[in-house]
Amino acid sequence: MSRSVIALETKAGLVPSEALAPQLGNAVGLGVVASVVAASAASWSDNHSAATDALVAGLPAGLLVCAGFAAAALIVVLGALQSQPSS
Repeated sequence: MSRSVIALETKAGLVPSEALAPQLGNAVGLGVVASVVAASAASWSDNHSAATDALVAGLPAGLLVCAGFAAAALIVVLGALQSQPSS
């Protein structure tokens, strides 16, 4: 893609195609973490009475999901680094 097309896309508020994949990945990851936190908070609120306690109780589950994503990313990166030929 030429620089002039990227500059026009940027001025028009469009995202260059090279930046679309990380943004889409971040959106999907955020959606998964938010869903886990909401589900955990909902199950906690069914068993306990205080709504604020239920919201706070869902956060550790989201943190575990984030840690899982980080561990998976580390495995992918290490695998990609090992498969590259040394120069």
